[in-house]
Amino acid sequence: MKRLPRPLLLLLLALPALLAGCGHDAPPTPPMPPTPAGIIDPSDAQLRASLTQHLQEIQAPAASTYDIKRFDLNNDRRRDALILMKTPYGFWCGKHGCTLLVMQAHNDHFTSAGIIRPLRAPVHILSSTSHGWKDLSVRLSGHETTNTQNVRLKFDGKSYAGNPYSAPTLGEELFTGASVMLFQ
Repeated sequence: MKRLPRPLLLLLLALPALLAGCGHDAPPTPPMPPTPAGIIDPSDAQLRASLTQHLQEIQAPAASTYDIKRFDLNNDRRRDALILMKTPYGFWCGKHGCTLLVMQAHNDHFTSAGIIRPLRAPVHILSSTSHGWKDLSVRLSGHETTNTQNVRLKFDGKSYAGNPYSAPTLGEELFTGASVMLFQ
């Protein structure tokens, strides 16, 4: 076995210390505040189990497909779930769009916080709130009586409104305020 020359060996040993000082002058990322005692963010496995139970309760097709995004909608330090249902067409989707399920996170399970249909992506989580929950913006199009538009969905204290066609239209404030886009 061949030995490395001493200067090369010293350089290799010193390299981690030399590189530790290299970097950007950006301040360190502040740590996340600790989760208050007794609050647990439920796992994705618990979400899937709650979703499966919910789909059985509403007699949805077992072979339903969907996309999931998790976000704390009510500022309780638990990531709730927005679930954009995709198939089967005819049950979850139609010519005017698809269905969005909103599930509220609890310590070890999720419950329904709204079934919204029909809508199209993108879905935005807005900075404004109603009854302590983030407002949502969804896209409406394809309906004979409505022009393509974005609307604001508000939490009414129990759930998000199920019919987005009765929601107020959003103008440019969607793009000027802080929002997070999901389901592009």
